[in-house]
Amino acid sequence: MSAPANAASQSDVMQRLLTRSATDRAFRAKLIAEPSAAIAEFAGKPGSEVPPALQRVRFIENTADATIVLPDVVAPAAELSEAELETVSGGTTPFCVLLAVDAALAAYLILEISHDTSHQ
Repeated sequence: MSAPANAASQSDVMQRLLTRSATDRAFRAKLIAEPSAAIAEFAGKPGSEVPPALQRVRFIENTADATIVLPDVVAPAAELSEAELETVSGGTTPFCVLLAVDAALAAYLILEISHDTSHQ
């Protein structure tokens, strides 16, 4: 699959997930309370484990005027890790991390959904 086609496919899957979360109250509640289980269910694999990269994904209902994600707590005298140094030196931005997680989630769902439909 070409990069543009893959990106379009990922966008389509994410849109379907978001649409379901907006129209299915039970699924929405599950996304918030048990995101890994909801992702597995959406992928057609209820009860299965999602990849480790997706196990820390959280969904929230944004009822505030602004949502600010706080950084992890660190000791005041702690030195920055190599990854943190790379981040502050311009290597990664939170938006890039969000896109990477979004792409990983969509790729997983595409793989699982296409695997299910090819074996039916």
